[in-house]
Amino acid sequence: MGFTSLESVLGYGQLLFAGIALHVGIEQLTGWRHTRRERPALWAGATALALAAILTSNLVAAKAQPDVAEVALFARVVAISALALLVLQLAAALAGPAPRWLTSTVWACAITRVALFPSTELFYAHRFEDGAPAQGPLVGALSLPLIILSVGYVILAT
Repeated sequence: MGFTSLESVLGYGQLLFAGIALHVGIEQLTGWRHTRRERPALWAGATALALAAILTSNLVAAKAQPDVAEVALFARVVAISALALLVLQLAAALAGPAPRWLTSTVWACAITRVALFPSTELFYAHRFEDGAPAQGPLVGALSLPLIILSVGYVILAT
């Protein structure tokens, strides 16, 4: 399965941003490793690496055979869940800890997403329709709270 011209541009754009995120992640983690005092650098580096993993797994899922694409999609689910948790840690390092109920809810959504992906068709239907992965009925119910709570806390806290 090859890219069309628009897909090529988008694919190369994702690859470029994945490389930038990887570079930022390595720079932040290297800086943190030398001082061990800059907690925001640790969380910024880990957040950037999670973003690089998401962008890379998107590309692999789009280009690979279905069985390899399924592994890439699982890696993307894990990375997106990790990103939501890391964003909370980064905001907490900058502005103070998140409320316990918020952290617990994001953890519960993240763990549920990761657990449901390989085990049921509620999150991912384990087939491709028209070249795209078929989603299960709980994708929105588990993804929206994860995004809204994480991004909302960052906006309110910083």
